[in-house]
Amino acid sequence: MKSTTNLDFPRLIKDLRKKRNLTQQQLASKINVALTTINNWEHGHYKPQKIMHKKLLKMSTKAGLDLKKYKMKNENTVSYDTAIKNTKT
Repeated sequence: MKSTTNLDFPRLIKDLRKKRNLTQQQLASKINVALTTINNWEHGHYKPQKIMHKKLLKMSTKAGLDLKKYKMKNENTVSYDTAIKNTKT
């Protein structure tokens, strides 16, 4: 059975920045997006597109963040099963 649990992506991005000691601007520059994009992701206004989502999840796991910590039930977040699967490719 597929899990309906999702990731709290805004919190994950913020924690990734803190763990890597990056400002929103620094993270934006590092992954080639606008500062407003990072801000919108952190505030839950938008979700990253698939390619960027994958990149951020890989960065998060490399930074030592446990993706299980960000599980939540919310239709506006990314599927936890999809997130775990995407970090392995």
